[in-house]
Amino acid sequence: MAGWDSSFLRLKRALPSSLLDLHALIERVGYQAYIVGGSVRDLLLSKKPKDYDLASSATPEQLKALLEGIEGVVLVDLGRAYGTLGVSFEGWFFEITTFRQEGAYHDHRHPSALSFVQSIESDLARRDFTINALALHPQKGLLDLYGGLDDLAHKRLRLVGDPFLRLQEDALRILRALRFASTLGFALESATQKALWAQAPLLKHIAKERIRIEFFKLLLGDFANTTTQFQALLENTLQARFTHLDALEKTPPNLRARLLLICQSWDSQTLRDFCTRLRFSKKLTQSLCQLFSISP
Repeated sequence: MAGWDSSFLRLKRALPSSLLDLHALIERVGYQAYIVGGSVRDLLLSKKPKDYDLASSATPEQLKALLEGIEGVVLVDLGRAYGTLGVSFEGWFFEITTFRQEGAYHDHRHPSALSFVQSIESDLARRDFTINALALHPQKGLLDLYGGLDDLAHKRLRLVGDPFLRLQEDALRILRALRFASTLGFALESATQKALWAQAPLLKHIAKERIRIEFFKLLLGDFANTTTQFQALLENTLQARFTHLDALEKTPPNLRARLLLICQSWDSQTLRDFCTRLRFSKKLTQSLCQLFSISP
């Protein structure tokens, strides 16, 4: 098993001081805490993270007892059953989640049970993609158990463990994979890509609101033309026929502009039905229908 790589302690310079202060508060009393998720990925890609998530051996109750009353700290209950506590501190908002393992998934989205554990290694095993299964510690360095660094270097998207199982657990990961391909410009490795096509029918179990969110993020990616190779998957999932997916990158990254581009072959009723089916907001639906009616 891979160990901590101290060469990545250089990333500490990019971390906000409030995060380092919060991390020190947690570890000073004997709990473990690690920076995880998209922020670690972004740091390694030389991007500035928008936010930071931490994983900790402390439960929300333990964290609350530790942090409550500290000047400048505001706690937000984000779901104690799932082990997550929000912490507003020195101008930043952090989500801290207790190390956990998840039981069987009952609806291709949510685990039927979860249990708290004391190991960051066990926690990383439940992550979706290898590039998101990285942990950073300000004094230890970087922990990479699943080859995430190599996948970042090769701009490759690969699911942790058995890709068919990962998607069967949470079918929304199918659209998350396409979204990451669109926003990062990464390619899906072969086994992950095969699993996407095979498990795509499971998306029928996912709430339309969640599908809409991922679809919008996908459309706005700097590498959105990658969606062309998955056009059939998207069309079957969204029950629509799209045009000009290969021209998305030539269109300004504006949601309305890109939506209107791919629905040029529709009539106004088809557009309205699509908006209703994916539960677009009333404001967005009205705006799209108005723009559609005056477009050439």
